[in-house]
Amino acid sequence: MLRALVARLKMWLDPLIGIAGPRGWQTRPCPLRAADLQAGVEVPLLRHLARMGRPLVGLGAMAPSSLPTVGLMHPTQIAKPFHRAGWIYEEKVDGWRLVATKAGGTVRLVSRNGRDLTGRFPELVKALSGLKPRAFILDGEVAVYDRAFISRFEWLRRRPTDEPATLPVYMAFDLMELDGRDLRRESLKVRRRLLERLVRSHGMVFATRRLSRNGLRAWEEAVARGFEGVVAKNPESRYVPGRTLAWLKVKQSHYREGERAGRRSRSPSPCHDVGVRSH
Repeated sequence: MLRALVARLKMWLDPLIGIAGPRGWQTRPCPLRAADLQAGVEVPLLRHLARMGRPLVGLGAMAPSSLPTVGLMHPTQIAKPFHRAGWIYEEKVDGWRLVATKAGGTVRLVSRNGRDLTGRFPELVKALSGLKPRAFILDGEVAVYDRAFISRFEWLRRRPTDEPATLPVYMAFDLMELDGRDLRRESLKVRRRLLERLVRSHGMVFATRRLSRNGLRAWEEAVARGFEGVVAKNPESRYVPGRTLAWLKVKQSHYREGERAGRRSRSPSPCHDVGVRSH
């Protein structure tokens, strides 16, 4: 019965995620440098943009997983941008929120509801395996960026064949555990410092981009650069599962509405089934 269900899912999903695509993503690591992505500057496209192809690999992630879920911290959405002295302001990544774990030499990418998506992103798994610590738990998003360094949610499912894009990269915004040390009781500024040290100079794993220290200017920067929005965070906040007022997000109204509406009208997205919504 399970085989029949998987077969039916495969028949339904093949046209959606492009399993029969001509080449798929290139197998070489994406040579984006951390400095490039942090700054959001233009760099030679031939050095870091992948060729056209399908973004997803395999189908195994669609089966329910027995992996334990990790309690995630969720920002509260508010209507208007603001400035609060001392707070930090980050790009809101438009991707799939996944927890990245490493333990005993094994790396997993797990959605917020415990779905194992490790098989979809083999290059990311290889990159995360190459990080020096023996064990960690990262909170972040898998995203694909266009030539302007804007994350494109819809490209994780299917992307146009006439525009360059990065390979899927992991944009980490928090570090919950490191080599057996539970960091959730530490302040965000401590966790962020350790996170930046962990992913420094890596080609496919990055810390989310920080914006202006002034919240209103950070919002203006996000709009000008085409980001989905801003996530504002109290640097003293601990990592507490659930909805919090220590993280606040502001999103652009009707952001890429035409593209998303087109995606919904063609077919339902598999991301809704695997629990990988953006945070």
